[in-house]
Order: sequence, then C-alpha cells, then structure tokens
Amino acid sequence: MDWKRFLMPEVPYTVWKKCVVLSTVVGFYTVGYLYLNYTTIHAEKFYDVSFAFEQGIPFVYHLVPSYIFVYFLVIALYLAIDSDELLMEAAKTFVTVSIIHFLFFYFLPVKMVDRPVLVPTGGIWNDIAAFWFWVDEPTTLFPSAHVSMSFLSAYYIGRVHRRFGIFCIIAAAYVGASVVLIKQHYVADVIAGFFLATAGYQWFHRKPYIELAARFKQRLNQAF
Repeated sequence: MDWKRFLMPEVPYTVWKKCVVLSTVVGFYTVGYLYLNYTTIHAEKFYDVSFAFEQGIPFVYHLVPSYIFVYFLVIALYLAIDSDELLMEAAKTFVTVSIIHFLFFYFLPVKMVDRPVLVPTGGIWNDIAAFWFWVDEPTTLFPSAHVSMSFLSAYYIGRVHRRFGIFCIIAAAYVGASVVLIKQHYVADVIAGFFLATAGYQWFHRKPYIELAARFKQRLNQAF
C-alpha cells in the first residue's frame, strides 16, 4: 500500500469541502442517534428480536473498547476518500442508511435486557465498560448502527485501497462480534445492520434505480 497516498491523498477538491461534508454527516447521525437513544428508553413497548441461544453468550467487558472501533473506521474513510464523486456518494449513502436506522429505532424499539449493571470498581476495563454503558442506553439496537457504519466505511475504503479495505471489513466483522459479547446488541441486530449497510452501499454504488426509472419510462412511452 502507498501509505503516503493514503495519509495525504492528492485530491481534485478542497480538504475543506471534505471536512464540511463528513462533519455534517457525522453530526446528523450523532444527534439523531443520541436523541432517539435517550427518548426510546421510555417507550411503552419493546420488541424482542433475541434468539434463545443468546442467553448462554458470556459477557466479555474487555471488548468494550472495540465497540468504539467504528470511529477509527470512519476516520480511515475520511483519509481514504480521494474524489468529489466518492465523497458525495458516501455522504448520500450514510445519510440514507442513518434515516432508515432512525425509523427502525422509533417504530420498532428494541431493548437489551441481558446487559449487566456495572459500577466503577477501580479496574480499568470494568470502569470503561461502566462509563460506556452510562453514556449509551440499552436501546436503539435494531439494526445495529455500529455494524452498519463499520461496514459502510470498510466498503468505501475498499474502493480506494483494496487491501486495506479487506482489513477494514475484517475489523467491521470484529465490531459486530464484540457488540454481541458485551451485551450491547442481539445477534439479529448485527445481521440486520450488515444487510442494511450492504444494501445501502449497493443501491448508491450500482445505482439500480437509474435502470428501474429507465424501464418505467420506457413502459410509459409504450403504453401511451
């Protein structure tokens, strides 16, 4: 990999534009997520998407730091983007996927009931887990936004740096496994998050809607 190109890509647009666009997208997602996270905790009804075998999955609080690995993937995406076209495509994909997440969070609230209550004890890993659980309420689970954002970042990074993109996909899968093991998400949340990210990426990358619109227009012309 050309690390110089990755860290300081020669882009045909201003870094300022990239900062503004990605900051807006991240801000949109963060505000929406936190708002729904703190409001849906008071929902009158929560839906159960868990599987029976998940009762036997152990709680591994040492993996809590890996839960925030998604933010490193987003930073890597910022460094990797090297064109205006890719920047705007990624922005539209992230915003669209975020909106779909928000709709699920609001209309299909899911709550993690197996997450233990942690209190600071002086142990570094336990205290990190306790702090994160205090910040992030056990709601806004289905689909997993952490998994979606991790895989979306990895997919777009792979468009620019194929080998590093493969590594990022593995890292995204690791995020998916960790959120289950720290009792932050159910398995169904992770699966749904992965499929949502993949579908969103394919929709904006392959642009099937253009072909569908062309077929619809052709049929209208034939009919009239």
